[in-house]
Amino acid sequence: MAGARDTGGVRLLRVSPTTYRRLSLAAVVAIVGLVATGGWVRVSESGLGCPTWPKCTGASIVAPASSYHAWVEFSNRCLITAIGVLIGVLVVTALAARPRRRELVLLSLGLAVGYVGEAVLGGITVLAKLNPALVASHLVLALLLLSDAVALHWLAGKPGPLTRGRFGLPELRPRVGRGVVLGSRLLALCFWVTVVLGTVVTGTGPYSGQHGTPRFGFTILSTVLVHGGSGLVFGGVMLATLVLLGATGAPRDVQRRLWVAAGLLGVQGALGASVYFTHFRAGIIEAHVIGAAVLLVALFRYSLGLYEPVPAPVPTPQTAEPAEAWAPAPLGGLSPAGLLGGGRSEATPVEPPSAP
Repeated sequence: MAGARDTGGVRLLRVSPTTYRRLSLAAVVAIVGLVATGGWVRVSESGLGCPTWPKCTGASIVAPASSYHAWVEFSNRCLITAIGVLIGVLVVTALAARPRRRELVLLSLGLAVGYVGEAVLGGITVLAKLNPALVASHLVLALLLLSDAVALHWLAGKPGPLTRGRFGLPELRPRVGRGVVLGSRLLALCFWVTVVLGTVVTGTGPYSGQHGTPRFGFTILSTVLVHGGSGLVFGGVMLATLVLLGATGAPRDVQRRLWVAAGLLGVQGALGASVYFTHFRAGIIEAHVIGAAVLLVALFRYSLGLYEPVPAPVPTPQTAEPAEAWAPAPLGGLSPAGLLGGGRSEATPVEPPSAP
């Protein structure tokens, strides 16, 4: 029965591990693109270019040819649709794989759940006329979706089978000391705090996604100072972690990944300052949003690289019990010659002693 289930359509759905990893990389790139197009929807004031959902207008799914803002929003929706198809392929091919890798199935299903949540939240955001809290949540959920895709791509490059840990995901073995692991968690916390505070800045600033939509009731200077302060703390933790990696002799690939993330963080800091001192120019804000997504990819790849999945133990064949020693016993007229020949041996008559 198992062989029957593996034939036909199911077999056509299988892809090689290399192809699956490329598909997961495509998902990473596409979600970064989604963050980019979503940012442009906001800074171009196109958030209500398609004033309803799931249709663009009351009469059509497609944007009107004459409306720039509608096409900006519609292009974002088209990319979301393409990402949905790609995630569907990742889920189906993970389920069809033989042997099936549970961790790839779980992470691809996580992408599917996050995608549905992102689509529904996007629709609610449009219907709520771009409430700033919903717009901020939309970006944060997209970055969480991106984190899932990065983890999927990383694990797809690890040969299975792997030892199963908590929640059905692989057990991970640290490659570095405990201090470095704690530092990576602190870096992750700094990243998410800085991102959330950044969404408050954009929810207070001039680009709401559509003229006249609600804004947070803070002053722009206060939000910029708090967001900038969190960025400085982030940078300080980054420098301390770089020093710690060098002092503890961390693997070179680990140090290289964090240096890349540190460089991206420096660029993000320069872009953030430029946003304020150039009075919130749209192009710089867009670059700042894209930079956040790229920084997340680099930082999460660094954090994942601190661990190595534990391979599943390879079952060894049971050692056969030693054969019992063969001891010929001529029972019932059987002699060794008879056993080897498969027959009964003739009893040799014993001649009586001759008379003297």
